[in-house]
Amino acid sequence: MINELRIHGVSGTPPRDMLYTDPVTESTLDDYTKIYRNPGTAEGYDADAVAFHWGGLTAGSWHTAFWILLAPFALANVAGWMLWKRNRVTVAGVRVAGVALTALFVSQTLSAAVVAHGWFRSLELTAWMLRLATVALLVALLSFVFWVTGLLSIRSHFTPLTFWCRVRLLLWPSREWLQQPEPGDECRQGIGDDWSDPAFANRDTKEPSPDVMSSPWVADERLWAPHSIIHRTRRCHFAVSMAILSIGLSRALGADWVFWSGVVVLVLGVGSLILTTVAAEQDWVVNLTAWVAPVAFLLSVFITSASVFDPVPSEWPGVHSTNLVISIAFGVASFTALLFGAGKAVGALALAAFFGGAMGIAAVTVLERLTSTPGSLDIPEDLTDSTRTYLGNGAGWVAVWMLVVILVLVFVAAFLSLIPVDPEPAPRPKAPESRQRQMLVRLRRVIYRAHVLLWSAIVVGLAAAVGLALFLCETECAASNLEVELWGPVQYLVIAAVVALGVALWPLGGLIRFAVPIATFLVLAASRLGFLEFTVFKVPVDLTGLVDASLTIAVLIPALWIFRSILGGVRDGEKRRKTGLLWDVASFWPRYFHPLSPPPYGPNAIHELMDELGKNDAKGEKLILSAHSQGSVVATVALSQLKVKHTGAVTKMITYGSPISLIYSRLFKEAGLHTLVETKPGMATMPWYNLWRRSDYLGGMPLPIPDAGANFEADGVGHSGYECTRQFRQLKSSAWPVEPGDENTRCGARP
Repeated sequence: MINELRIHGVSGTPPRDMLYTDPVTESTLDDYTKIYRNPGTAEGYDADAVAFHWGGLTAGSWHTAFWILLAPFALANVAGWMLWKRNRVTVAGVRVAGVALTALFVSQTLSAAVVAHGWFRSLELTAWMLRLATVALLVALLSFVFWVTGLLSIRSHFTPLTFWCRVRLLLWPSREWLQQPEPGDECRQGIGDDWSDPAFANRDTKEPSPDVMSSPWVADERLWAPHSIIHRTRRCHFAVSMAILSIGLSRALGADWVFWSGVVVLVLGVGSLILTTVAAEQDWVVNLTAWVAPVAFLLSVFITSASVFDPVPSEWPGVHSTNLVISIAFGVASFTALLFGAGKAVGALALAAFFGGAMGIAAVTVLERLTSTPGSLDIPEDLTDSTRTYLGNGAGWVAVWMLVVILVLVFVAAFLSLIPVDPEPAPRPKAPESRQRQMLVRLRRVIYRAHVLLWSAIVVGLAAAVGLALFLCETECAASNLEVELWGPVQYLVIAAVVALGVALWPLGGLIRFAVPIATFLVLAASRLGFLEFTVFKVPVDLTGLVDASLTIAVLIPALWIFRSILGGVRDGEKRRKTGLLWDVASFWPRYFHPLSPPPYGPNAIHELMDELGKNDAKGEKLILSAHSQGSVVATVALSQLKVKHTGAVTKMITYGSPISLIYSRLFKEAGLHTLVETKPGMATMPWYNLWRRSDYLGGMPLPIPDAGANFEADGVGHSGYECTRQFRQLKSSAWPVEPGDENTRCGARP
């Protein structure tokens, strides 16, 4: 008997759409992954079809709606998997840039606390009430940073850990607590003494250099199992976060010895992260990582407690200069990695900084407005001097360069959508052109050249760095220097970007190409003439000013969209499932480059699928494995991990809509997934067929399967509905060659 095991994309489709029947039976593997079985009650359905579903890993709980706040950390982690050359310098550069992102997050949180503290002082509280309010603010700040950097991302799809176990895993000064606990044996060492760094080559490599792979990177079993490297790098991020808080508070209180102690801890935190990359298995490096986090935590607790006896003054010096120093460190780490072969991975880091900066500036800007009287960009006098100069000390410049990044990416994406690719999608004979198909084709062109967008982000980042460095040598970096008084620059830039986007969206209709830019022009003109006034989050917006326009387009509007996404995801599971599509690629990869990104679903899905295949092999059952979209990635890695054992359970694999060629081979070339398909390790004798469509924006390229005639172009348009095609049904029944006109399919019918 041959069963069928289907595996769909991570966001998941409802079980009735997977199996094209209703109802279905369900068996739960864990809290996140499930097996759905077809009862086979209607003619034409396969009673033995089974659907493997893991959509709950990214959309099964309301708290996944908040993952979008971790998007900068997710991009930083993905950047490590994009590396062109995986050597010690590039890996260290990406990891240091990642810890700089974490430090910038904490520093911006401290900036928000400055605004709140200024509001406390404007309320004319008594001395003790002000002191208590300040202490409560600092405790809340410390708790929030502790939760985000320490506890939020420790949630594991492998092992549910209690609160105190997580605290010990993060703070206990012992190397044994740097290991992942195993199920049923909580808070105890569970993965042996593997202190290696899985970001590098396989342990069994015979090459003279440890940086050279002997097999595809994704075939290394260490990548998909719990590993101490995640907890070690997390402690480094936590130590750096606590050090930033200590430095900021010590400067406010004038405690010089705490300040220099914080600097030492900061250096040790970054140093231990670098040493974990270059000398991971050295005992003294492991011990340093074990101790640096609790020391940093105790220092931050001490300086917070000291504020009870020594009230924080109205001035918090150095808050904005700290942001500047951290940003420079981020740029230096990224540029170093670029020089040594990081390539387009630096573009992902640039986008990570963009999203993180947008959320940070938006939070501080909104707090400034909420704690003051609506007015111009000038901050009211009842707040502290450091708050009044926030926009003049960098936020204005950052917002402007964010707008530049948006415009550049829109232009590049618009032109990429017009450039044909090879093979160029062409309609089937006698098949009419449709607007939907044209739109899919253009979207596919952009995805095909996604690396160009990443390189564009790199170029914009370097240009911004050079431009600001030259400008800072001549005049003050103040918001007033960016005000645009002449009609033209901002308006024409925005209109040009909208026109370019309209050209890219040509299939949507001719009117949109003219209506959108004309409407934009009229709105800007009305704003210029004073007929329209805008307020966003109580922030008065003058769209004719460069700073205001940048804050609105590049900061406040994205922040509003993020807030709406979170609110919708918490309320509606269907919206949360759609948002889960964003995490298909980002949260597939383990967190070996940034430990604070959302928990990855890849390791869990791969191991669950391997276990299911092993159970079927033990029963002597044979399977046809069919995988759609991201499911083809999970299935490919899972089969490679099985090696020889249990591979006999799968007699045939059918993939369709696979993003391996179009996305993974271009964005994650050195990860080895493309090589894995070419070599088929552990599955050399298993027939593998792939269905693809030229109009599929994700699966629009054949896979490099070594077998001749393994790729077939399927009927239909777009990324879905492959199971409804005659090619898919004939592949299952091995009725080859495909006979034209065979429409024997029951997809979409309901019993």
